[in-house]
Amino acid sequence: KCEGGAPVGCDSSFCPAENPPYPAWDIYSSHPTDPNKFCQCDWGVAVEMTCPPGLWFNMNAQPGPACDYPENLTPQKSVSRH
Repeated sequence: KCEGGAPVGCDSSFCPAENPPYPAWDIYSSHPTDPNKFCQCDWGVAVEMTCPPGLWFNMNAQPGPACDYPENLTPQKSVSRH
């Protein structure tokens, strides 16, 4: 999907310039257009990641965000720090 001629993907605006210290070093966001993908911050840049086939990214999974079966998901759009 394109917006204004540019591909729509991960937005780095939610990523801090430096990675937080362990154990809270992972910062995730849902992908804006594809439930099979998600965004993970790495030193100020949101990197597009892909779940294995048949799984979607679940921000609400416990104990933390994870790739999950679609039937376990509810509508979501947020950022998570783990």
